Amino acid sequence: MSGNSRSGDAGRGEDRPSGPPKDPRAAAGGPPSPHPSPATPHAPRVIGVGNRLRGDDAAGLLVADLLKGKLAGGGVVTSDGDAADLVILWEEVDSVIVIDAMVSGRMPGTVVRHDVAADPLPVDAFAGSSHHFGLAEALEISRALGTLPSRFVVYGIEVEATSLGTPLSPQVVDAVHCVVDAVAAEVEGIRAAASRAP
Repeated sequence: MSGNSRSGDAGRGEDRPSGPPKDPRAAAGGPPSPHPSPATPHAPRVIGVGNRLRGDDAAGLLVADLLKGKLAGGGVVTSDGDAADLVILWEEVDSVIVIDAMVSGRMPGTVVRHDVAADPLPVDAFAGSSHHFGLAEALEISRALGTLPSRFVVYGIEVEATSLGTPLSPQVVDAVHCVVDAVAAEVEGIRAAASRAP
């Protein structure tokens, strides 16, 4: 789901922790870091999307926070889900992994991996409001322009409580850790394959 569009607030994802917290719930109020880490060769761009002020909607951001401590070489950034910002973040990158909250009717904490290089992202599950464009729309803009990265994966975490000031649901906290491990393994696999390529 797209950040500004769900919350109606400006600044979703602007607070970037200076270090990776061990508990995802501790990341919601972390101090901002002014610059995202640069990517190294063969490193996919990893983008966590969310709103730290709205409970489970911070899930994607918290995954990114934790990945910054697990992945050497950088390439992990955060976004409030604005479509224009997202298109810029994945410009001129061959491989992208995005983590965002979704609302699809599944059980809270369910994780779904979408290969969106081949197929569109389910718009209803990652929908923005009528006033904003978000992740699903940004993907299709890039696809139409021919600028969509050749490898593009979205991890969706089913959320429950996204009202202003609500804490993360226990199921979503568990899902955050699962996605951190899954994305870290996927990134290392991409790097390893790229390093073996002629």
